[in-house]
Amino acid sequence: MTDKKPIVWVAQEARNVDYSDAERFGEVHFMTADEFKPLANSHLNPGIIEAIDRAAAAFDPRTDSLVLTGNPVVIGYVFHKVRDKADCGFNILSWDKMRGCYNSFVFTF
Repeated sequence: MTDKKPIVWVAQEARNVDYSDAERFGEVHFMTADEFKPLANSHLNPGIIEAIDRAAAAFDPRTDSLVLTGNPVVIGYVFHKVRDKADCGFNILSWDKMRGCYNSFVFTF
């Protein structure tokens, strides 16, 4: 048994999103805040990929959750990295606009 507290991993921090309700599911950590650039020679992209790789390596599919906000390229890469770690599924938090809260569901495959 482990005493590890759940972590809510946010793919990319968005300025206009209030993530405080996600704290019901664990401590909120942001994988990146930077915007992925669609330029092959961007000096920012390798750092973004490295930050996501580090965070994904720490993601525990048994206890942690994922919030998919941000740039579609970042979201796709985060999902791919987390999916590779999980045997059969992992927890995703989805924002419910009508209720103003996050709902948790297990993405299974």
